[in-house]
Amino acid sequence: MGCVGFSQRLICLLWICIFLGMSKTSKCSQIRPILINFGDSNSDTGGILAGTGLPIGLPHGITFFHRGTGRLGDGRLVIDFLCEHLNLSYLSPYLDSLAPNFTSGVNFAVSGAMTLPQFVPFALDVQVRQFIRFRNRSRELLSMGNLDYIKLHSFQLLMLQFDKLMETFMHVGSGNFINEDGFRNALYTIDIGENDLLVALYASNLTYAPVAQKIPSFLAEI
Repeated sequence: MGCVGFSQRLICLLWICIFLGMSKTSKCSQIRPILINFGDSNSDTGGILAGTGLPIGLPHGITFFHRGTGRLGDGRLVIDFLCEHLNLSYLSPYLDSLAPNFTSGVNFAVSGAMTLPQFVPFALDVQVRQFIRFRNRSRELLSMGNLDYIKLHSFQLLMLQFDKLMETFMHVGSGNFINEDGFRNALYTIDIGENDLLVALYASNLTYAPVAQKIPSFLAEI
């Protein structure tokens, strides 16, 4: 069980470093950052709900949202507090098909995700490929220009005018798309590996040495 404790301490240390770093950044820059996250249930803001339809209701979310949001916890996650600290809206899951909001970033985390094996939904490598698809599709839609976008979504004309004003404060392009500067300057976070350790522990009958030997392969995927 020692490696699990080490993993938890490492995750806490990484989050502390992110908060300290962003505290300095927020004082030096007036531009709101974009946050792009990969991970498992520690930072899943609804990916498992959107991706599998798994009903996640109360008591999940009971202390803050007062309803099930797809988060596996009774309230906010660390990623939610980070968004609040940066004055961002909570991250929408990449898989959410109904009115997602990507102006603050995007969340690819899905509960139960692991670094290995590859090509298994929703392993880290799958999340990375989803990100590449998301980035390429955003570029494609932005390259269409506002006129093409208006033809497809005429009712959003007023929203586009509003978004033009908002572009002075955040790295987003037309509508709900992240532009090239947004991807380039985004804060990328990864919170994953706990499920890999858990599976390895059960496979080794809670023996430390075999699990420790697998840790480098987990880190290599990250």
